[in-house]
Amino acid sequence: DIVHSGILRIAATAALRLDGAFTESGGGPVELAGIIATTADPITFNGQVKLIDGSQGSALLSTAAGPNPGGADIRFVQSVNGETSGLENLLLDSGTVGDILFDGPAGNTVRLGGIAIVDARDVRFSQILVAATFVQLDGERTTAFGGAVDLSHPTAAALNATTANVTSAGPLTTSGAGT
Repeated sequence: DIVHSGILRIAATAALRLDGAFTESGGGPVELAGIIATTADPITFNGQVKLIDGSQGSALLSTAAGPNPGGADIRFVQSVNGETSGLENLLLDSGTVGDILFDGPAGNTVRLGGIAIVDARDVRFSQILVAATFVQLDGERTTAFGGAVDLSHPTAAALNATTANVTSAGPLTTSGAGT
């Protein structure tokens, strides 16, 4: 567990490979650009997350590393935003038994870059999602968008989801040359 009241910065050069859960709490904001990988243990961010250093590559969170690729949940309790509109990417893998949960808004103040899901049992965005692209390579059950979805990329397909079910409770807007 990481408890902090100031900024927690996980730089692009950071690679945290954990045999146990990663839980962030304490009320301070998080700046995320690096890698966090666990061996089928959950990853939870309780504070606001800002993706940073988009020119350095994608932030990667995986709970499907190591000998048990089944995974565990990845959860964002508060908002997730970018630093530069449409630039910072997020790559997520919660395996075949883990869920990816965005309880707060995603990209509501600064548009996220690409969100890529390698694998997940369920994916849930409880509130708004604003990003350049959303790509899901594999899903076991349902990807649910609980609020408005706004995806826009000038050259790539803005939405591509491979999963059993996709639901949207709000308007879903895609734009750009790749729609």
